[in-house]
Amino acid sequence: MLYYGTVLRLWFIWGFWLVNVLCVQAYPFLETEALFSLKGTYYSGALASWTLSTDPCYGWVGVKCDKVTERIIEVSVAGLGFQGTVSSELCLLEDLGVLSLSHNQLDGELPSCLWNMTRLQKLEAANLNMNGSLSGICNLEKLEVLDLSFNNIRNDIPACLWNMSQLRYLDLSNNVNLGVGGLPTSASVTLLQTLALSNVQLSGSLPVWLGNLYQLEELDLSFNEITEIPSSIGHLSSLRTFNLTQNKITEIPASVDGLSSIVKMDFSENFLTSVPTSLSKAVRLEFLNLDSNNLSSIPPSLGYLQSLRKLRFAHNFCTELPSSLAALHSLDELDASDNKLVGSFPTFVQNMTSLQTLNLAGNYLSGDIPTFVYSGSGFRLYSLNVSRNSFTGNVPDFSWGDYYAILDLGHNLFTGVLPPLTNCTFSLLRLSSNSLTGGIPLSWGNSTGLHMLDISNNLFTGPVPGFFGFMKLLEVFDLSNNIFSGTLPPSLGNCTKLQRMRLGGNPLMTGPIPTTICSPGASLLTLSLAYSNFVGEIPSSLGNCTSLRVLDLSGNQFSGKLPLSLQDLSSTLRVLIVAGNRLEGVFPAWIVNLRSLQVLDLSKNSFVGELPRDYSQLEGFKSSASLASKDTLYFDDIKINFKGGPLDLQYLLSARTSFDVSSNLLFGNLPEELADLYGLLYLTLFANNFTGIIPASLGNISKLESLDLSRNSLYGKIPQEIAQLSSLAYFNVSHNHLSGMIPSGAQTSSFDASLYADNDCLCGSPLPPCVNTDDVPLQSSQPQQSYNLAYKWISFPAALSGVGLGFMTMSSMIILNKNLRVFFFQPSHGRSISRESYGMYRPPK
Repeated sequence: MLYYGTVLRLWFIWGFWLVNVLCVQAYPFLETEALFSLKGTYYSGALASWTLSTDPCYGWVGVKCDKVTERIIEVSVAGLGFQGTVSSELCLLEDLGVLSLSHNQLDGELPSCLWNMTRLQKLEAANLNMNGSLSGICNLEKLEVLDLSFNNIRNDIPACLWNMSQLRYLDLSNNVNLGVGGLPTSASVTLLQTLALSNVQLSGSLPVWLGNLYQLEELDLSFNEITEIPSSIGHLSSLRTFNLTQNKITEIPASVDGLSSIVKMDFSENFLTSVPTSLSKAVRLEFLNLDSNNLSSIPPSLGYLQSLRKLRFAHNFCTELPSSLAALHSLDELDASDNKLVGSFPTFVQNMTSLQTLNLAGNYLSGDIPTFVYSGSGFRLYSLNVSRNSFTGNVPDFSWGDYYAILDLGHNLFTGVLPPLTNCTFSLLRLSSNSLTGGIPLSWGNSTGLHMLDISNNLFTGPVPGFFGFMKLLEVFDLSNNIFSGTLPPSLGNCTKLQRMRLGGNPLMTGPIPTTICSPGASLLTLSLAYSNFVGEIPSSLGNCTSLRVLDLSGNQFSGKLPLSLQDLSSTLRVLIVAGNRLEGVFPAWIVNLRSLQVLDLSKNSFVGELPRDYSQLEGFKSSASLASKDTLYFDDIKINFKGGPLDLQYLLSARTSFDVSSNLLFGNLPEELADLYGLLYLTLFANNFTGIIPASLGNISKLESLDLSRNSLYGKIPQEIAQLSSLAYFNVSHNHLSGMIPSGAQTSSFDASLYADNDCLCGSPLPPCVNTDDVPLQSSQPQQSYNLAYKWISFPAALSGVGLGFMTMSSMIILNKNLRVFFFQPSHGRSISRESYGMYRPPK
C-alpha cells in the first residue's frame, strides 16, 4: 500500500513537471507570435531582426526579456515606422512592464485589453492618430508613465486617474476630443513630475491641489481656456517649466516668488495687464515669454533676473523700455517688437554684453541709428531688426562688421545710396520700403554668403548686376518696385537654391525671360515679374521648375500662347497670373489638370473659345489649405480683381481662391460645372461674349464673395439660388440681356443699382419695382400662356375649316385678277425686294 502511494506521488510530480515544461516551452512561442503581429506588413531594415526563426530575447530590436524567466518585459519601438493597427494579441505579453509605440504610423482603436496588463509601469503611445477611451486605465495600478499625446482619445478622463498614486509622468496633450473640462477639486497624484494637458479643452480656474505636487518639474497647460491661477502655485519649489500660452489668464499671482527652481515661463497670448514685481525673485529664470498680452509697461524689477537669457514681450502696448534691463548681462535675446515704443534707439543696450538678438520692429522709434551699433566698439549683435519704425539718415556702413548675420532695416525713412559691403558676412539683408537711390555697388558682389536680399520698394536705378548669379546660397532675391532697367541677367540661373525671385514693378526692365532661369534642378517656388515691360513668348523652360508654386507675369508685353509645359506643374502650381499681356490662342484646356491651383488669372488677353466643362481635377479650388506660412522677414503678395478693383493678398492666400478670365474673347454658355469649384471665393468672367442663361448651380458655391458676369450677352432670369449666397459681397450683371424680377435676398437687394444696369427688362429692388409681374417678358412662361388661351377658345375642326376657306378665297382672287397672277408667277429678273431688319440681326444683302 505504501509502495503504490509512493509511485502515485512520483507520477503526479513527474506529470506536474512535464506540464510546466511544456507550458514554459510553448509560452515564449506565443509571445513571439503576438509580438510579431505588431510588425504587420512593415519590411524596413530597422526590423530585419524580427523573424520567427530567432528568439526575441536575443537580437530583436527594442525587445528586452527577464533574465530568469525569459519572458518579454519591455517593447520599445518608438519611431521605427510601424504601420497599421495595434493587435489585441499584444496583450498576451502578460509580464510586459514597458510598452513604447510612439511616433509610428499606427491608427485605429486602442485595444481595450491593454487595461488588463496590470504589470505595465510605462505606456507610451504618442503621436499615433489612435482613438479609443481611457475607461479601464485605472486597472494599471503600477503605472508610472502614461503618454498618449497627439492622438484622438475621446470621452472624459476617468476620475480615478487622479488617484493613481504611482504616476510620475502624465501627458494627454493634443487630444482635442478629450472631454476634460475642469480639473477635479481633489487628487492624490503627489508623485507627479510632469503634467502635460495642452490643447484638451481645459477651462475655468486651476484647482488648489496643484500646489501640493511638490515634485512637479514640468507643467504644460497651454492652448486651453484657463482663466485663473491659484496662489498655491507658489508652493511648487521644484517646478522648472511652466507653460500657459494661449489661455485666458488675466493675472499672474504674486506668489510666483516661491518658484525657486523655475527656469522657463511662457504666458504668451493671454490677457495679462501687468507683471508682478515679485517675479524678480525667480533668480534662476532663463526664459520669459509675455508676447501678445495687454501689457502697458514692463516692471523695472525684471532687471534683477540675472540668469535671464531670453525676454520676449512682443505685441503689447508698452511705451518704453526700462533702462534697468541693462543689468541683464546674461540676456542674449530681447524682443520688444510690435509695441508702442517711442523716442530714439535705446542706448542702454550697449551695456548688455551678451546680447545677440535685438528686435525692435513695429514701433514708433525715430532718429538715427547710434554709431555704437555699427562702429565695432564691442557691441556685437548676430541679429538686428528695427523694421517698421521711422528711423532716418543714411544706411549705416557695415563694411567693418563680420558678425552681423541678420540685418533688417526695412520700412523706415532711410535715404541716400547703398553703402559698400566689402567684409560683411550677412546671410539676410533687408532694406525694403525706404527712399534709397542709386545703383547697386560692385562691392556687393563679394557677399557670396547671402541667403536673402530684399531691397524692394525703393528708387534704385541702373541694371541688375550679373554677379548675383554667383551667390550660390541665395534663396530669396527681391528687387521689385524700383526703377531698374535693362534685362534679366542669364547668370541668375546659376542660383540653384533660389526659391523666391521677385523683380516686378520695374517698368524700365525689358527683354525676354532667359531660358536659364529654370534650369533642370532649380528650386524656384515663386517667380514674380509683374508690371514691368518684359517681352517675347513665355519660355517653355518654366516647366523645369518642378517646385514652382507661384507664377506672376501680369502687366507685361508677353505674346504668343501659354506654354503647354506648365501642365507639368500640376502637383505644385497654386497661383498662375498672366493678366494684362498680349497672349492669344484657344483657351488652354489643360489648365483644369493643375490640381493644386488656387488662383487663376488670365484676364486682359485675347484668349478665344469656350470654357471647359470638367473641373474635377482642380482640387485647390475645393479646399482651404494654407498656401504658405508666415515669415516675419519675408512674405509673398499678389493682386487679384475683387469688387472691380485690385485686392492685395499678403502671406500668400491662406485659401484666397480666385478664377478670373475676364476681358478676353471667350464665348459659349457658362458651364454648370463651375459649381464643382465649391471652395471658390472670387469668380470674375466680365467682358467676354458669353451667352445663354446664368446657371442656377452657381448658387452651390456657398463661400462665393464676388461674382462678376457683366458685359456679356447673358439672357433670362437671375436664378433665385444666387440670392441664397450669404457671403456674397459683390455681384455685377450689368450690360447683359437679363430680364425678370431680381431675386429677393439680403445681398442681392442691397447692391447698387448700377450693378444691374443696361439689361433688357430687369426690375425689383434695387431697381424700380415691377409694375405687373404677369407682364414681365419671361420667355419660359408667356408662350405657354398664349397656347393655353388659344386651346381654350378655338377647336381643331373650326381651325381646319378656316384654313380651307381662306385657301379657296385666295385662289379665286388670283385666277380672276391678272395683276395678281403676274406678281406671283412672273420671274423677277431685275426686280428688287427690300428686306427689313429684325431685332439686332442684319441679314446679308
